Amino acid sequence: MPLISAGCAPSAAEFHADYPFYRFKSECDEIEPAAKTQMITDATALAAGSAIEVHGYASPGGDATYNQNLSCARALAAQKVLTDTAPGGAGIPAAQIAG
Repeated sequence: MPLISAGCAPSAAEFHADYPFYRFKSECDEIEPAAKTQMITDATALAAGSAIEVHGYASPGGDATYNQNLSCARALAAQKVLTDTAPGGAGIPAAQIAG
C-alpha cells in the first residue's frame, strides 16, 4: 500500500503508560480489526467535546523517510477511524482531533 505524507511533521516519540495503544498491521497503515474496534469504543466513551491527540509510530529500524511516512499514514488512518461515522468509526468531530 502506498504511504501518504500529508502535513505530518516528525516529533520525538513520547510514550505514556496511561495512553491507549492501537496495533497496526506490519509495514502497513491498516489498523488491526480488534484495535480498530477498541479505538472506536475508547473514543465514544470520552466525554463530549474531549480533545484527542493522535500520533503515528513506526519502528526506528530501517529507512528514516519510509518510517516517517508510515508513521504519518498511521496517524491519518487513526484520524479517519475517529472521524468516520458508525459503524466503521467513532463519529468524533475533526475539530476535536489534534496531532
